Amino acid sequence: MAMSKKALWTLAGSAAIIVPTVAVVSHIKLNNKFKPVIMNYQNYISESSKSGIEKHFDYKEFGDVSEFSKAIEDSRVVGGVGSDFQIVRMAQKELIRKVDFARLFKANESLSKEFSNDENLSAQENLEKRRAAIAKLLRKETLDHLDNYNQFMYILGDKNKGIIDIDNDGIQDQLWEFTIPYYIQDKVIAYTVGDANYGDGNKPLKDSIASWSEEKKETIREKGIKFTKQDLVSIGKTLRENGYKYFEWTEAMRDNLLAGSELVNNPNFTNNGYTGIVDKQNYQEQIQKFLELVEQTSGKPLSDTAVNSVKSSGLELLTALIDIGVKQEVGFIYNGDALDALNGNDNFDYIEDGTSIKIIRPKNNLTLLDGWIITKNIDDELANQLLDDLYENIYKGEDYTLNQLIFESAENVKYNYVQKDDRLVEEKGRAYILNFESLPNLANFDFVNYTPSFKSSYEYFEKFYFNDALTVVKETNSDEEEGYNVLLNKNGEILKDDPLLENILTETTSNYSKLAKNIYKSQQKTQTIYGLEPDENTLKEEIYEINYKFIAPVGESLNSEIKTKYIITTKS
Repeated sequence: MAMSKKALWTLAGSAAIIVPTVAVVSHIKLNNKFKPVIMNYQNYISESSKSGIEKHFDYKEFGDVSEFSKAIEDSRVVGGVGSDFQIVRMAQKELIRKVDFARLFKANESLSKEFSNDENLSAQENLEKRRAAIAKLLRKETLDHLDNYNQFMYILGDKNKGIIDIDNDGIQDQLWEFTIPYYIQDKVIAYTVGDANYGDGNKPLKDSIASWSEEKKETIREKGIKFTKQDLVSIGKTLRENGYKYFEWTEAMRDNLLAGSELVNNPNFTNNGYTGIVDKQNYQEQIQKFLELVEQTSGKPLSDTAVNSVKSSGLELLTALIDIGVKQEVGFIYNGDALDALNGNDNFDYIEDGTSIKIIRPKNNLTLLDGWIITKNIDDELANQLLDDLYENIYKGEDYTLNQLIFESAENVKYNYVQKDDRLVEEKGRAYILNFESLPNLANFDFVNYTPSFKSSYEYFEKFYFNDALTVVKETNSDEEEGYNVLLNKNGEILKDDPLLENILTETTSNYSKLAKNIYKSQQKTQTIYGLEPDENTLKEEIYEINYKFIAPVGESLNSEIKTKYIITTKS
């Protein structure tokens, strides 16, 4: 997952517990000398959030979601972060419980009441009431994606495919009831375009850049490469035509099978056979087509490790793209990792933020949602403690309105000088900045940089993380003081009124901010052939549509069969 990121503009310049049975886990008490275990992907939480959760829980990390699934099945954990297709599988096996959203948001009395059952309403009416409450909080894209999985909400092993109904109200449970959405992602092809800055001169980050003429370098860095076709193979061919030679791919098997399905000629699907569904009839072809896709995209087979590198984590993928000592210069990665690579100075100090990469979204794409889940057979006391800790350390702020987020994160700073053009002008006053560390939901995004699943935080960062309508102020006229980038009002002057959306000027005008914002905004329906979000000036012929699919759950026996065949085929 992505590494820590500082605010883009606030400043100018113990072993896991092995527990043999679910019955034992269900009686773990919080006053035991051992803490119950929760798990999350690597580097997928801020240090402050992790520290808060570790007061009551033993926090562990995993590299592959199958490790977490095994820990749940072996009753070694009480909860953690899973991915959508795996969460469905845990629900099918009746290993996880519904989320008590009324408890999670207990600090917000009116919202908590919306999630609480009303004894005067029928079971169906109470479900609709809770559904309306969650719909107010989540992005539409998030809830729509979760709804894709409701078709799989039946009990595993039931020949009649009996519905999942853990509260015995006679109504089929829905996936959103079992998870607290965390971050939601889509895929991009990221390609390196920047320099390494050493103070005494610049050196191209990758060999392909060194081969460009100055005119070509300036054009690509300013506008990006033009991709007239946006399938993976065509993107790869266009990149190779521009001098790119070295590619990198994820180890994630299901991601790769979905990518390979793009080449499957299946009349039952639009866009050829592009599908996240894997079964006994199609998995071998999908594996073979993935190998063909890699070779057609990069020009070399996957077995040619000098050209095609396979990496196990998003962190490895993104750092390779901006590491001057690594050849790989093209990566098929998640958008959050691309955003981290774009702002890579905290990874490598020779990177100038905003200059390292460009991206293009493949027209056949993947949506992946991660979420927190709680295992079924634990005490309510323990489940409640986990919910309380998740709210206090991650989700506090997700129940706020956009204006509440702005107001709560705004800080008033004193200044004596204002930057005007290239000089400081003496002027005294007070101004507002936004502190991205002020609320748990903001601070955690600032570290992770993946796209929020919740509506208010998504809109907050869309408007303010990439805002160019700012002015530098300082307390002194010393060159040593970095100063602050402060908010402006609608007239372009330093904001003096209350820090509310209606009073603040927000503009995304620089090429860097436009690119960063476009990377951030996952699940977009259209893109430009230069890798940006269309605007009123974009020509119709420069816009293309994106087709998003999701990874469907698959049974253990078939998954094992697929994995064995995948390893044999891809390693040979």
